[in-house]
Amino acid sequence: MKMNMKNKMILGGVLLVVFVGLQLNGATGNTVHIILNVLFFTLVVLHLVVNRTVIKNIFKNISKFNKGRLVIYVLLLVAFIGALCSGLVLSELFFGQLNDADATTGHFRHGLATRVMLVMVAAHLISNNKKIKNFFGKRP
Repeated sequence: MKMNMKNKMILGGVLLVVFVGLQLNGATGNTVHIILNVLFFTLVVLHLVVNRTVIKNIFKNISKFNKGRLVIYVLLLVAFIGALCSGLVLSELFFGQLNDADATTGHFRHGLATRVMLVMVAAHLISNNKKIKNFFGKRP
């Protein structure tokens, strides 16, 4: 799937808005949170498919790839997987009601993973700020 820069920026913007919406779980409620999670997961997969050339280049030239950016990508991936797994464990859809101790631990892990992810998303945006500035700088 080939996508021009405008559509990549739109995808990134929608991904960011959905991610912020996920952080508002207390205001949106559990049902909306689960719906946003499914949408977020789908958008992340689409984002990875659209940017697959970057991923290929990382594995092709890992010794030449920017180490700081590589750390950001790895930590973002680990946090994403951690948030996804802990969210699935907490989900009453899949596992029913957890006892209080397990739920407390699960919420702590899920919160930690999502906070790390929040920081890594910010770092990801900052590491790509040149592309973002160039895109918006070309607009009249």
